[in-house]
Amino acid sequence: MSEAWLISGSPRCVKTNWILNTFKNYSGNCGYISLEGYSEI
Repeated sequence: MSEAWLISGSPRCVKTNWILNTFKNYSGNCGYISLEGYSEI
């Protein structure tokens, strides 16, 4: 069974650095998808 994490937070709250460091310390398979927010149309 696999896991999926949703990491959210305000801009510049070090999410990307935390994810990168977590991936570096993880020995299994992992991936990263960046989702964009809603358009203000």
